Amino acid sequence: MSIAQRPVIISHGNARAVCDSPRNFSDDVIRAVAATGGVIGLCAYPAFVSSDPVPTLDQLIDHAVHISELVGAQHVGLGLDFADEDENDYDYFGYDERYYPRPPWTWPVGISWWEEAANIAPALRLRGFSEEDVTGIMGENFMRAFEQTWNK
Repeated sequence: MSIAQRPVIISHGNARAVCDSPRNFSDDVIRAVAATGGVIGLCAYPAFVSSDPVPTLDQLIDHAVHISELVGAQHVGLGLDFADEDENDYDYFGYDERYYPRPPWTWPVGISWWEEAANIAPALRLRGFSEEDVTGIMGENFMRAFEQTWNK
């Protein structure tokens, strides 16, 4: 990232400081992404949100809060990564059990599938994010990073 000339994007990633998954990112990596003007897309994959067997939307928002406090809300987006896969798909795609427990997966309560994605904005507001922050997290931050990358 030290040589990146445009924003770096982590499309599906959370904060390891909030949930200690080897697939989540350290504060140093998050800072490095932000230094490029990049964005980290919060991932709703259960094992990346929390070690709890049934995570919650509020626990996903914990990642947004941590990243925002660390580098600013302008570096947070959504990369929810919903996947409706079963054991056969899991084996076919060759998931690594060190990072992805076998299905069935229990998505976070409050955002268990696409139809509940509208719950994210109110949850962010309840945690103190401004309207500008919410708009950015819901998509505008990624749009900014894309424009800075593609329009150069």
